[in-house]
Amino acid sequence: RRSAPYGYSTYFKKTWTYYRSGFSYSGNGDMWIGNQKLHEVTTSRNWTLEIELRDWDYAKYKAIYNQFSVGDESSKFRLTIGGFDSSSTLGDAMAYHNGKKFTTYDHQNGDCTCDYSGAAWWFGCCYDSFLNGGKYGKGDPHSIRWLKKGNRVTSGSTWMESTMKLIG
Repeated sequence: RRSAPYGYSTYFKKTWTYYRSGFSYSGNGDMWIGNQKLHEVTTSRNWTLEIELRDWDYAKYKAIYNQFSVGDESSKFRLTIGGFDSSSTLGDAMAYHNGKKFTTYDHQNGDCTCDYSGAAWWFGCCYDSFLNGGKYGKGDPHSIRWLKKGNRVTSGSTWMESTMKLIG
């Protein structure tokens, strides 16, 4: 997943089918590799997930997880994440999402019905992170969210840009 820092993207408001297959928008760099591809890649061996967030002051922060995999479609692309690396500059905002099913506006798989501006994520009834949020502005609850700030000095939980990378 990559979300470019410029503009107010609503590009992540997609259906289950789009998230299963993947999508990209060359106009600003927004993309999602696809949950089926994530499943295929992450079940073949162990992967580390690196999440990089850029705040509204252009400072960058990272969270590193030494265990990351996504289940198949019959599991609703269930997330397995753990092994939070203590060298991360962000707090652990993914622990809450471990074991959650992927949810889109047309496939509600969370513990309760979520809207979150139509974007998709491994929601429960709430979230500690929401990296498929839009870029609506600092403080907007539908923006990219990470609620465990770690070393971040500025207040707030919204972010301008997010990138998720698999490291093998």
